[in-house]
Amino acid sequence: RYISVTGVQTCALPIFLEEFSEKYPGTSLTHESLFLQAIALKGQGEVKHAIILLEQLLEEHPTSRFLDEARLTLGNMYTQIQEPRRAIAILKNALNLSSNPNTHREARHILRLAYEQKGDFAQAIQIALQEINLASDEDRPDLLAYIQGLILQKMDEQALSNLVDKFPQAFPGD
Repeated sequence: RYISVTGVQTCALPIFLEEFSEKYPGTSLTHESLFLQAIALKGQGEVKHAIILLEQLLEEHPTSRFLDEARLTLGNMYTQIQEPRRAIAILKNALNLSSNPNTHREARHILRLAYEQKGDFAQAIQIALQEINLASDEDRPDLLAYIQGLILQKMDEQALSNLVDKFPQAFPGD
């Protein structure tokens, strides 16, 4: 089997990595093999199979150096397949268990999208407000526009009322 850099024969990569994991179980490279196999499968559009492998990585290798990236990738994939509740749980774990500021930034971004997908616009706005506090001056206008877009385009009267109740001191769209 050949692994082509140009992508012509990339289908061999997941097979090679799966065989490696089976042939050398328990090695220090097993977690790396699982992660790479999941990424390769995701690239081939086999998202559900990739999710299984990333879940396996999180469960079987709790000290892997790939945990942050695995959680972010998993949260992103759950959002892609319209499972925001699962994405939210994974991304909250990423925020709670990682000390990496880049992981936190990316997790908040995906988490905001998952809450929006779930229809919990007030929570999406709260996450965006957290992002604004940490964002650079050039990123703040985009986040403010995102918040305004949610308020003006996606929220109904009841959701707006809930938003005012959640933020009684300052309405995020002001």
